[in-house]
Parts: sequence; structure tokens; C-alpha cells
Amino acid sequence: MAEVSDSVFLRLFSVLKKHDVSFSTAESLTGGMFGSEFTKIPGSSEFYWGGVISYAADAKIRLLGVSPDLIKRYTVVSEQVAKAMAEGVLAVSGTDAAVAVTGIAGPGGGTEENPVGTVFISAALSGGKSVTKKFLFTGDRDKIRKDTCINAAVMLCALLESP
Repeated sequence: MAEVSDSVFLRLFSVLKKHDVSFSTAESLTGGMFGSEFTKIPGSSEFYWGGVISYAADAKIRLLGVSPDLIKRYTVVSEQVAKAMAEGVLAVSGTDAAVAVTGIAGPGGGTEENPVGTVFISAALSGGKSVTKKFLFTGDRDKIRKDTCINAAVMLCALLESP
């Protein structure tokens, strides 16, 4: 990833250490990229439980407990599913915090409602506090996936640092 993302992941490491917080990930379009980038940092195992790569809808249902009705109603690329993924990985892992990502990295798969580059990121804490945001990234598949990871790290930092 770009140098800016290295600093974002180092910032996340610092925030996790400051608050002595463990975290987990639920990744769809990034396919484990977030976890891979974070674990490049020596000592990351002190805070990172691991992640669930839930690329297919069935994986979101079976591994994270996302309701099939939720997927049917809103699609896998939605605020509701991203939030359910974050809550699901919190439940599975028992960590203090989680981040979940779902979206369309392209080049195909986009729709009028959710074009290529549409991404939902959810960051959640075990106490119930969470934030979920929609993004519309531009660029090729690799850039969209990288931008997703960077923004997910920033969102988790912000949630952990918020009062």
C-alpha cells in the first residue's frame, strides 16, 4: 500500500495500544487485505484477534450471523449488512472492537443504485457504540480496495478516540 496507509495503520496500532483494545475484522471486498496490512506491524498480535473473510453472502450468513432477510431486503452492499457484519464478528471473536467492509471493487458488478466503488464501512465497539458510513471511491479495483482499508482504519481510530 501507499506510504499514507502505512502511517494510518501505525496510528491505529498506537490508538489500540493507548486504549488497550483488541479488535477483529469482517472483510468482504478487501478479502483479508486490512488484516494483512495491519499484521505487517511488529507486535500487532497483541491487539488483532483475526478476521473473517466473508466474500460470499452465504459466508456472511453462516460465519457472521447476518440475517438472510437483511441481505434480501437491502443487498450485501448496504449500511445494514455492514453493521450486521461488524456486530457478527464482535460476537464471534469476543474482541473489544471490530471493523467490517462490504462493497463493489469492480470492474463489474455495479448497479445504478450501487455503482462500482460503492463501499460501506462499519466500526463497532463491544458496548454497542458504532458508526457506519457509505463511500463512493474512484479508480481501479486495487485503488478501491486500498482506499477501503485506509478509511476503515481511520474510522476505527475515530470511534476509539471519540468520547
